[in-house]
Amino acid sequence: MIKRFLFLTCFFLHFYNFCFSQSENSFIEGYWYGLLEFQNSALIITFDIKTNEQDSLIGEVNSPLQGAYHIPVTKIKLLNDSVELQIKSLSANVKGKYIEKDSIIDGIFHQAIFNIPFKLKKTPELFVFKRPQEPKPPFNYLHEEVFFENAKSGITLAGTLTYPKGEGVFPAVILISGSGAQDRNEEILAHKPFLIISDYLTNKGIAVLRYDDRGVGMSKGDFETATTMDFAYDAESAVDFLKNHSKIDKQNIGLIGHSEGGMIAPIVAARDKTISFIILLAAPGTSGEQVLLSQIKKMLEIDGADKELINTILKDSKNAYKLLKKYPQKQKAVDALRKYFEKRAKKTPEQEHVIKGYNKQAVELKIMAMNTPWFRFFISFNPEDYLRNVDCPILALYGRKDVQVLAEENSAVLQKISEKYRKSKLDIKIYDGKNHLFQNADKGSILEYALIEETISEDVLYDMWIWVEKTIRNKE
Repeated sequence: MIKRFLFLTCFFLHFYNFCFSQSENSFIEGYWYGLLEFQNSALIITFDIKTNEQDSLIGEVNSPLQGAYHIPVTKIKLLNDSVELQIKSLSANVKGKYIEKDSIIDGIFHQAIFNIPFKLKKTPELFVFKRPQEPKPPFNYLHEEVFFENAKSGITLAGTLTYPKGEGVFPAVILISGSGAQDRNEEILAHKPFLIISDYLTNKGIAVLRYDDRGVGMSKGDFETATTMDFAYDAESAVDFLKNHSKIDKQNIGLIGHSEGGMIAPIVAARDKTISFIILLAAPGTSGEQVLLSQIKKMLEIDGADKELINTILKDSKNAYKLLKKYPQKQKAVDALRKYFEKRAKKTPEQEHVIKGYNKQAVELKIMAMNTPWFRFFISFNPEDYLRNVDCPILALYGRKDVQVLAEENSAVLQKISEKYRKSKLDIKIYDGKNHLFQNADKGSILEYALIEETISEDVLYDMWIWVEKTIRNKE
C-alpha cells in the first residue's frame, strides 16, 4: 500500500560541482530515473550525466517532488560495471552495479546513517512530470470549500465539494484515501487521482466530496497517532455533513474508497444503513497482515529477488508481526523486536546484513514503522468483520498488475465473504494491465507510478460512473 511517511531531513539543500574523467564508459552518459523509497514514502531522484568539452563526466541530480533541480554531482567514479555518484554537500552518494541487459544501476543510496536500496533506470529523456488528465479551469460545475466536524475526535476536517450547476439535489460520493498522509486529491508522485475522479463524476451529474486527511492540508488533528478506525470516524463525519447539505440527495450518498480507503468504506457502510452504495478500488479482502505479506513477496519477485531472500524476509515479517501482537506495550515490543533481529544478524554473514535488513539502521527503522498505533491496528484488521454487515450494493475494482493489493487473491476472498453472508450485491471487475493506481502499467511496480503520464484509466472512470447510475436507477 501507499503507506506511512517519514521524511529524510537532510535532503537536497545547496550544492557544488566537480567532475571525473572517464569518457570511455559511455554507458553512464544520459538520463537516469530512480525512486528512493523510505518508510513507505518515496522521492523521485533523477540524474543528467554527460561529457563536457574537457572529456570529463559531469552530472546534475534533481528531486522533482521537492522542487530541487540542477544539483551538481561532485564526483563520478567508474570501474568496469561499478558506479559511484557523489553529492558532496549532501554528504550523500550512490554506489551500485550497472546491469546492461536492464539498463539499470542497482545499488545503495548512502546519506548520514541511512543506507537505502536504490535503483536507477536509464530513460530516453530527462524525467519531468506530465499529467495530461489533470483538469484545468474553467469548470462546468460548482466548487465549494467546506469544513465539517468530527465530534467524536474533536477535530475539524477540510475539503472540497463539487456539484453540478442548476436547481435540485444531486446524488453524491465521498472519496476516502489510501494509507499515508493524503491530501484531498490523494496526491502521490505528482498524480492527483481524486481530483480526476471528482472532475469526471461531477461532469456526469454526481456531487463529490474529497477531503484532507486529519493533520494534512487544512484538516486538524494528529495523523501520526490515528488508526484506520479513526479515519473511519472522519469518513462518517463527511457523511453527516452531506446529509445536511442543501444540494445533496440524502437517499443517494455513496462511498468510494481506494486501498486503505477500501477498508474504511465497509466500516462506515456496516454502521450506517443509509449509505446507498460503495465502490472499492484495490481494496483488501484478506487480513491486513496477509495484504502486507503478499505485497512484500510480489514486490521482491518483480524486483528479481531470489527465493532464499524472499523466504527470509517473509519469515522475519511474520515473526515481527507475532511479536507486535504478543507485546501490546510499546517498549516491550521494541525490546523483543530488537532481540529478534540481533539474533538473526548473528546467524547471517555480515555482507548480507544490508540486503536482508539486519544492519542496525534498517532494524531501527523497521521497529519505528511497525510499532505504531496504525500498523498494529492494520495487521490485526479483518475486512470480513465489517463486510458481513454491509447491505448496500458493492462494486470492487482491481488491477491485475497491482503489486500492493493483489487482485486475484483479494477479489476471491471478497467473493467468498459475499457468498457466505449474501447480504449485499457484489460486482467485481479485474482490469488486465492496470496497477494499484489503475494506470496502464508495464510491471506494476511503484517505481513506474511517476513515469506513467496517465493518472487513472478512462475505462475505470467510465465503469464507476455507469455502475453508480445503474445502482441509483435500480433503487427507484
